[in-house]
Amino acid sequence: MLSRQRQLRLARKQAKATLKRRGWSYRRVAPVLGVSFTHLAKVLTGKRSSNRLLAEIKKLPRAAET
Repeated sequence: MLSRQRQLRLARKQAKATLKRRGWSYRRVAPVLGVSFTHLAKVLTGKRSSNRLLAEIKKLPRAAET
């Protein structure tokens, strides 16, 4: 069983991979998720915690081509 710290680290790593795989940059996806770029970056680097945000990232569709 993974410790809480390791679970959070894994969730952040998976969220970053999901964003990359689906073509989202932090700056483009932050407004879609209803948060600032700064908050998103802090969550994904472990400086802040937000299970809600990590869960929302999992639900994102592929980014639209611009």
